[in-house]
Amino acid sequence: GNGKTHLGVAILREVITAGYKGRYVRAYDLFKAIKESWNSIGAKRGESEAAADFTKPDLLVLDEVGVQFNTDTERTLLFQVIDTRYNDSLPTVVISNLPKPAADKQRDLAGNDWEPRRNPKDLEDAMGFRSYDRLTENGGQILVFKGESFRRNPNPDQITAPAAGLQETSWQA
Repeated sequence: GNGKTHLGVAILREVITAGYKGRYVRAYDLFKAIKESWNSIGAKRGESEAAADFTKPDLLVLDEVGVQFNTDTERTLLFQVIDTRYNDSLPTVVISNLPKPAADKQRDLAGNDWEPRRNPKDLEDAMGFRSYDRLTENGGQILVFKGESFRRNPNPDQITAPAAGLQETSWQA
C-alpha cells in the first residue's frame, strides 16, 4: 500500500519503452505456471518452456514474494529462475513485504537458515539462501519503503509520499 508494486511496474515500463523485453509476475503465479507444466494430461508445454517465460526477459519484476506456500519445491523453482537469470546477467526486481534478514542470522555450513521456513520471517527465508545471496551479491540494492498504507487511509491526500520514507541501502551478503 505504499508504492512498491507501483515503482516496480514503473521500472518495467521504462525498460519496455526503451525496447527491451520485460515481465511482471506475482510469485504464486510463477509457481502455478511452472507446476501446470507437470500435468502430463493436457500440458501444452514442458517445465523448461514454462520457466523460460521468467528466465528470458531482459527484466523480471517478481512481486509478492513470501505470499506462497513456502515449500522446498517452490524455493527450488525460484532458485532455478533466479540462478538462470543470475548466470545470464539479467536483472531481477523482487517485491515483498518481508524484511531483509538480520546481519547476525544463524546459518549452517551450507548457508542455510537453521530454522524451518514454513513461516518466513524475512525475505531470505521466503526465497532461500542461495536465491537471496545471488540477488544481493556485490551490493545488490534493497529499498525499504516506510510510511502509511494508501489502502488504509480514508483521506489519501493527507498521506506522506512513500518516497519521502524510502531508504536506499547497499546490502552485502
